[in-house]
Amino acid sequence: MLTWAKAQLPYRVYKSYSAAGGNLLAAGMSFQAVFATFAAIWVGFSLTGIFLADRPDIRRAVIAFINAQVPDLIRTGGPIDPKVLESMTSFGWTGGLAVVVVLYTAINWLNYVRTAVRTIFSLPQSTVNYILLKVYDLVLALIYVIFVLLSATATVGLTKLSGLVFPELGIADKSGIGKIVFQVIGLFVVFLFDTAVLAAIIRILSGVPIPWRILRNGTLLGGFALMALKVLGSYVLTRPESNPLLASFTVFIGLLIYFNFASRIYLLATSWVAVSMRESGTAMQDLGWVVPHRHHVN
Repeated sequence: MLTWAKAQLPYRVYKSYSAAGGNLLAAGMSFQAVFATFAAIWVGFSLTGIFLADRPDIRRAVIAFINAQVPDLIRTGGPIDPKVLESMTSFGWTGGLAVVVVLYTAINWLNYVRTAVRTIFSLPQSTVNYILLKVYDLVLALIYVIFVLLSATATVGLTKLSGLVFPELGIADKSGIGKIVFQVIGLFVVFLFDTAVLAAIIRILSGVPIPWRILRNGTLLGGFALMALKVLGSYVLTRPESNPLLASFTVFIGLLIYFNFASRIYLLATSWVAVSMRESGTAMQDLGWVVPHRHHVN
């Protein structure tokens, strides 16, 4: 039985992940992610308070989307009170300072993730010009923010559309069936978002041309694992009273543990892709750059 298990791809993936120091790399990623998240939310809602002051529905959708990514991060009595965010309608000197902090932490996080991903691929550190790489990471961070806003806007549109369609089908918005449909759609949106982000992280930050079939398999598995983690995290992080030993440190420790598991999933998915490439005989060509490269696969 043990011999059979060692012959399977998941075992070889985990072995490669462990050999590269995956757990240590994930710990560094999660530490950077905690600070980047709080800074990004502060800046993001300061800006949306200015430009989306008359669109509270989009602001609420953004909060819901963030809570889907980091379980119940923004809630009354939670790590971040939504009333504080909703009252942010100006961008003073504190906002300017927060911009500097969020740019620094976001770029540092992306740089650390790049190092971790390339380590899993057994590649040296990128030789791209330091300044150019930082500018590129800044662009990636801005694209991610735009992606979140577009996803939240789409959620608002789907909600309004369901308000028109459900009554025609004889389904009340607040009925049991309506709630189930919304939950299923919400999980599907989160799954698509996570899979897309994971694919971008592996392909862009590695700087390696990856066949679509191999990238697809690794990111789909990672997307499912992340979705399961978020469902479980939503249950655990909203019940701090069930663990009195961590009560006074629930916010920081809970988020750090959550990000640590998420980072492990990111790197395990990366390891799945790397091992699959090696075993399929696909050349692991280091382009020395971070732009995706076309790779034709028959």
